Amino acid sequence: MNHYDVAQSMAEPNREVAERNKMQFGFISGSSDTEPVAFQKAPPTATLVTVTVLQFPSSDAAGTAAREFEEVDFDINPEENKRVSIGKYPAAHAHWRPGTPTIGSTIAHGNYTVSVFVSTASADLPLLTSLVEKTYTAQFPRLDKLPPLSPEQVMRTDLDPEDMKRRVLNPNKLGVPSLGGLATNTMQGFLHLQTDREAAKQLYSAGNVEYVTMGQAYSAKTYSYNTKGIAQGFGTGSSQLLDGAIVYRSKDEDSAKALWSGLAAKPDPALTPTGVPDSKCADEPKPGSNAKYYLCVVRYRNYVGTVWSTQPQDSQQRAAAQYAVLANSQ
Repeated sequence: MNHYDVAQSMAEPNREVAERNKMQFGFISGSSDTEPVAFQKAPPTATLVTVTVLQFPSSDAAGTAAREFEEVDFDINPEENKRVSIGKYPAAHAHWRPGTPTIGSTIAHGNYTVSVFVSTASADLPLLTSLVEKTYTAQFPRLDKLPPLSPEQVMRTDLDPEDMKRRVLNPNKLGVPSLGGLATNTMQGFLHLQTDREAAKQLYSAGNVEYVTMGQAYSAKTYSYNTKGIAQGFGTGSSQLLDGAIVYRSKDEDSAKALWSGLAAKPDPALTPTGVPDSKCADEPKPGSNAKYYLCVVRYRNYVGTVWSTQPQDSQQRAAAQYAVLANSQ
């Protein structure tokens, strides 16, 4: 994301803060403790957390940005907003409006700023602040393992160090890496795009998935059916695109077999692609859609590929093409 995307999870004026402090890169992720329903608001009983991580050129720039993010948010309603402290993180900026079940907080951590927005079922300030504290505790160690990159380093970064992109079906000939469009992720990164992350984590862990490459598989935008800048705008997973494909690399062949078994777990034998080894297909409607949706899964050695379509023949043809790409990419 760039500074124009900041308003997806933060107040619109924060775009200027990000730009003024020379924000370089960022990522937004949100989750809910209730099963999301596409095109519907989260129920009032839900707990939702949205996390926005932004990288700046220096720790000083990050510190300034964190202060300015707080001031911008606070000044939207200065008469009612009240500043609060976040447990073991006294440097965190935070505020809430008494009587509301939400809280916003931002803190600088090295060259990064971390902004957290939490919504709960009740206006319980100790609960809200504890969730912000837990989020920071989980997030900071990950940032400590991620040295900030300069714009020059980004330009020199190997775009496919695991040699995965040439193995994924890419019918639209995408060449520029993009989130969901043409990207390779570890399992941690791929889970951000999943609606039920716990179920996905169990499945991919059982398959010892090391890397996941997507070829125009997901929209880069998350579902957002509420006011910008609040957690309810996230947590429903990213929308899956029609022309996509995904390739998983497992640690070994046995692990790939386990993953293959878990995907399209109830296949329809009548849909099996002709002449494609280790393949199967199932009628698996896309979440939030009433249309027919056919998922096909293929395996070649320790690689598993998935393709999908609204037409069974099209999906079978894509499966055959994906298998051929894997078999010819050794």
